[in-house]
Amino acid sequence: MERHLDSVHHFLREVMPFRFLNPAEIMNLAASAEITRFSRSDVIRPAGKEGAGLILILEGRLKMGSELRGKDQGALLGPGQFIGEWETLFSLPAALSVTADGDGSLARLEEGRVRDLIRTNGAFAQALASIFRDRRGIFAPFERFRAELMRGVAQGHFELADLLDHYRDLRPALHPLAAEPTNIDYGALQYGVRRLPENISRTFALLLRDELPEVFDEAEDAIPEVSTMARRRSVREMLPGKDLVLLRGGLSDLTDLVSCLCLYAVEVRKIRQKLYYHRSFPLISRWLSDPGNFSKDGREDLPAAMALLEKIHFDQGERDALMEIWPGRCIGRLYEIGLHREMFSIDVRRHRTRHDGRRAELWTAQIAAALRELIGTDPGELAEQRGIHIVSSNTHSVTNCFNPWYREHAEEVIAWGRSAKHDLTEHRWKQSMDLVYALSRDYFAAHPEERRALETAEARRGIVSLPGTLATGIEVQIIDLDRAAGPGMDPRIAASEYAGGDIIINIDYAFGEQAEHVLRSLVLLLHRNIRSVNFLGKAGALTGSRGDILVPSGFIQQIGDEVQELIPYSRHSLGRLQDQMGVDRVHVGPMVTVEGTLLQNRILLMYYQRLWQAVGIEMEGAYYHHQVAESIRTGLIPADIPQRYFYYVSDLPLGSGHNLSVPMAAAEGIPPLYAISAEVISGILQG
Repeated sequence: MERHLDSVHHFLREVMPFRFLNPAEIMNLAASAEITRFSRSDVIRPAGKEGAGLILILEGRLKMGSELRGKDQGALLGPGQFIGEWETLFSLPAALSVTADGDGSLARLEEGRVRDLIRTNGAFAQALASIFRDRRGIFAPFERFRAELMRGVAQGHFELADLLDHYRDLRPALHPLAAEPTNIDYGALQYGVRRLPENISRTFALLLRDELPEVFDEAEDAIPEVSTMARRRSVREMLPGKDLVLLRGGLSDLTDLVSCLCLYAVEVRKIRQKLYYHRSFPLISRWLSDPGNFSKDGREDLPAAMALLEKIHFDQGERDALMEIWPGRCIGRLYEIGLHREMFSIDVRRHRTRHDGRRAELWTAQIAAALRELIGTDPGELAEQRGIHIVSSNTHSVTNCFNPWYREHAEEVIAWGRSAKHDLTEHRWKQSMDLVYALSRDYFAAHPEERRALETAEARRGIVSLPGTLATGIEVQIIDLDRAAGPGMDPRIAASEYAGGDIIINIDYAFGEQAEHVLRSLVLLLHRNIRSVNFLGKAGALTGSRGDILVPSGFIQQIGDEVQELIPYSRHSLGRLQDQMGVDRVHVGPMVTVEGTLLQNRILLMYYQRLWQAVGIEMEGAYYHHQVAESIRTGLIPADIPQRYFYYVSDLPLGSGHNLSVPMAAAEGIPPLYAISAEVISGILQG
């Protein structure tokens, strides 16, 4: 027994990643090992086995088979090798059976002990991460999809069908039924539809470009725009069946669009097959030809549409889901899906030598012109003491925190909500102002004249919204703090040390890689006066709950796992957030900047959660911080410039029932959004 214990001890000291444990950890782990002798043909671990632990081969050889896959893999492993790392780290059943290829011995390490060491020993965790990335191919499905996409981009044309098998192999966490041949994933379909052009069910060709073709410059307004519900895209219908999509800078926007198209194609194919199987098209065609099934504005009659869906074999849950995805247009969309067959042809015409062209130049020029109008000075001539604070947010939460209208009318808005028996008034709000913000949209719909009063109050506070910047992809507001910072601000804002003279450039969310190009434009325009860079975003959490707050200690760039550290936040700042939200609802740790939300599967998410201790995933932070670091290195901004990054949790990609396909309730999103907005403003005003 002692000889075998020495063998385990020797194994752990010599083999990566165990050799990075300290001597006491190695000794304790060796002592806990279960040592077993085996003979030829012994079954060491059957396929499908759960909780088998990590198996270290001390003597002899083990043969890997595959009962689940119905074929023998034939791989032989010998002394100094180990198996079970996938199952141990990711809580998976064994995919491959393991049998003995002769006599020998092995040691089993209990899963819980290995996971404890991953949590407590960073070197061990990072060594194991390197093994998964470099030797085990954990990123292989992601890399294959990305390589095929980049090949099509390089050639300037691809058919979406060429990507679908690679997409299914990804098994996205937000698309759990991607590999299911017939089971329709209505939640994922809703996610995709909301992020694609409204006419996607009757579009066959997409032209993706950085800029509108010059020949159409003067005719731009004559080309009809196509809306996208949950993603800001600049889309125009060039011809029936052909859309032009103006991409944002970098590859993030293109990757997001194509991955959403893949999701859509996978799911509507299942719908089409169901329609064909039940021979539903004659019924659908006759229904659409009957004017009695439509209202005066062309929308489908809900009871009639629901009755038809039942007749063509959609159950109650499916009927409700379809109506939520395509309200008022459901039967027409089913008809188009049946005829379309997911035949998407995609042309890509990108400027290979630049990421942002005329639109970014126009955007930057608009900001410069607005500053000249607001303060009477060109950005290049701003007095040195006049600071500029760059904030990237959803824009409305920041300006609402400054606008006194909300405080002056708070009781009136809440009273209206209660008299109208609004659902939001039934919720217990820790901050009464959050209820006011949550009710305001419906309140303004019922009192449109108050919307004008709101805008007037905003203008008096020195808040200017730039017209036309939305067409360039990023909406912008300029806030003169000498007028905005005063009585009537959100009560959570601490402003006792504000000395005056500063300006906030409040920009809407950039998208992925575009963030770096946007921030670079602002730095080049305003670098002498920039005093802080602030980012308020939403993220998917790998810990906690929906509506929590994530505070990054650094960013991990998914491509290459490049790490960017951040200066730790002050305990005072974190304390204010914890006081508002609760200590257990503010999570500090690394954030992963991912290439695309839909490209993440559960394995990748658990890889970052368990090996990197990451608290969440997002798409812009590393790009913003990379540009800040570059600007510091080139001397454009000072090395000690404050950087504030805060996120509220919009989804739990590793959870169930709380992902991006499930709309976020106001009671979940409003409190953390306004908590981080007030915290950023407090930091700016306190210097």
